[in-house]
Amino acid sequence: MRKAILWLCACLFCEGVVVRMVGDMMLGRGVNQRLVEQPDYNIWGTTLSVLKEADLLLGNLESTISCACTLTAYKCQPWPGKMYHVAFEKWIVNSSLKAVPFHHVNLANNHILDFGLEGLRQSLETLAINNISWAGAGIDLQSSIRPAVKEVKGIRFHIFGASEQEREWAAGLPYVKELRQVKGEEGTWVFDLSKPEVLVNTMEHYRRKIGEHDVIILYLHWGENWERTLPKEKKDLARALLLHAGVNVIVGTSPHHIQPWERIGNGVVFYSIGDFVNDYPRRAEWRNDLAVIPSINFHTSGSIKEVQFIPVVIKKHQVNLWKQGDPADEEFFRWKGIPV
Repeated sequence: MRKAILWLCACLFCEGVVVRMVGDMMLGRGVNQRLVEQPDYNIWGTTLSVLKEADLLLGNLESTISCACTLTAYKCQPWPGKMYHVAFEKWIVNSSLKAVPFHHVNLANNHILDFGLEGLRQSLETLAINNISWAGAGIDLQSSIRPAVKEVKGIRFHIFGASEQEREWAAGLPYVKELRQVKGEEGTWVFDLSKPEVLVNTMEHYRRKIGEHDVIILYLHWGENWERTLPKEKKDLARALLLHAGVNVIVGTSPHHIQPWERIGNGVVFYSIGDFVNDYPRRAEWRNDLAVIPSINFHTSGSIKEVQFIPVVIKKHQVNLWKQGDPADEEFFRWKGIPV
């Protein structure tokens, strides 16, 4: 009864909350080099205004924040056997991420440990210094699962992150030569898409411990790069999480291009929202230069009032608001279920 009264009092002064989410932010390699050469370069382009409008702004940080990014003298060792290593310099966090500001980043992905456990430690330390929360990675299994909790205008958001990639990065995994070549328990929260009950049960157990009107947002880094079709396993997991485990929003990343979205019950899943900032060349068959910023307006009760999409285009290490006029672009967005 007391909780209900407190919630009602909070709602009297709350006008709803706008949460916006972006996909893969790969700030290393070419993007890092561009910022080194042009420190004032605005990688956010014309999206800056819509990013700043959000009451809560989330993104997938798919790069290590590390001393190793110069690629000339590694102070952190690259993860052995990995082909691509992506990292960016620490000062870019303050000049780019904090300047927007991003309130939270997902770290459950396949690049946050590119420079080993020391690279992850430096990433966590730098985010903490800049007052940016994270989820999906940590110093042990428990901390990698633990969500960031944000209270905005009386609504409490619990933000998780999990990845199905780089299995040997799993936090808490003991050092066994056949499983993991790097000693230490730091890592990401890794889930197995073929065994969804582990993730579903974890989320269901957590939902029972929090308030009825609290919102759970789950970033999932799932699927292969350039995934051509939407696997049934993804759809089944989304239904289980939204209908039975109490998750409100699933934000999919990893495939590097847009995949469809759908409302399931009272929740919503974005199977892949595309990249946001990267140094990839444009691939015409995938249109990886196009992406979306989902914008969700939440009622004071924590329920979803409205889902909108802000289309964007990526070019020359910069993301800008997409402008109507190209029939091919419009057809692509509509094909993915994005109203334009």
